[in-house]
Amino acid sequence: MKIGKFRQDLYFRLSGFTIKLPPLRERKDDIELLAKFFIHKEDILLSQEALILLQHHSWPGNVRELEQVIKRALVFVEGNEILAKDLEFDDSVKQYQDQSEKYQELNFYEAQMEFSKEFINKALNNHEQDRTRTAAHLGISERTLYRILSER
Repeated sequence: MKIGKFRQDLYFRLSGFTIKLPPLRERKDDIELLAKFFIHKEDILLSQEALILLQHHSWPGNVRELEQVIKRALVFVEGNEILAKDLEFDDSVKQYQDQSEKYQELNFYEAQMEFSKEFINKALNNHEQDRTRTAAHLGISERTLYRILSER
């Protein structure tokens, strides 16, 4: 409204009734109901392992993402039950899940150091390997940057 791209009268008509709804990641109990609603075929079931996988997903795309995951699963399902292997998340989600699995084998300190090294290396790439600029951008000293990168 401030920049003149939305009519003020329309805004006030639409804002007269506001519904506050938490994101899907905060409503894990709704996932099973929504998934079954999107399946809407009585001859297709949702396995317990698939439900657990759905409930552990962070759902950055909220309900629309859940709907798309279920629709893709319905295309790939073999038989009458959606299994965990039938669920396909976006590539960015898969990448995150692969990353989190990598850290599961490490203790807290090792995982923290591994993450820090990857984070610093990405920042170095963004700053053309200039360690001084990278350290300044990250708000750490060059000495800390060197220490983290050299630690095993």
